[in-house]
Amino acid sequence: ARRIIDPRIAEQHFGNWFGHDHILTTTAGRAAHNFWFVDAATQPPGGESFLDLLSRTVQAIDAHSRAHPGGTIVAVSHGGNIRAAIAYALGIEPDKALGISVENLSTPRLDYYPGAGRGGAWRLVFTNARP
Repeated sequence: ARRIIDPRIAEQHFGNWFGHDHILTTTAGRAAHNFWFVDAATQPPGGESFLDLLSRTVQAIDAHSRAHPGGTIVAVSHGGNIRAAIAYALGIEPDKALGISVENLSTPRLDYYPGAGRGGAWRLVFTNARP
């Protein structure tokens, strides 16, 4: 096994919102969301939106999947990246994906099965599992 540090799966960058109570972001004229601070497209000043996080997470998933076909890839990351990976794998719209609960220190498992057929190539085996 080889350790790779990939900045594409780093935590979402909240820019000027970093360190502030989330109530400040929702009362600052930002679009409301039921399960997150803001909607998927809202970009904090000096930071990135969930859409930005989703894009770079997908780039990492695709690159590592191509580099290690048929292999097992273990990624240690943050909840936002896990939401993004699940959304990508299952084709979930970004604002809906913000409703995916990711518990601290939990383990999800996504399996990739390339090839034609109904249902897509990805399967969510489990999420929020704890050792």
